[in-house]
Amino acid sequence: MKIIKNFCSQPRKYADHEGCLIIELEPGDDIQAIIKKYEKKRVNWCDEECVFIPSHSNDHQLYFRRHQPYLD
Repeated sequence: MKIIKNFCSQPRKYADHEGCLIIELEPGDDIQAIIKKYEKKRVNWCDEECVFIPSHSNDHQLYFRRHQPYLD
């Protein structure tokens, strides 16, 4: 497993931070264990979120959408 991209940026002032996490898989990696480790669903409105997106993933890469609410 190798993390290719991991970012979360604010597109404009006072906006929520949005980004992605892309993980490149190596032979023998346990896909379900990796998803379980990195996926973080929001419990409260102010929590950070990292959700696995199967439609953007393939056999070689896993794609997660990241979201952090703007807190001031």
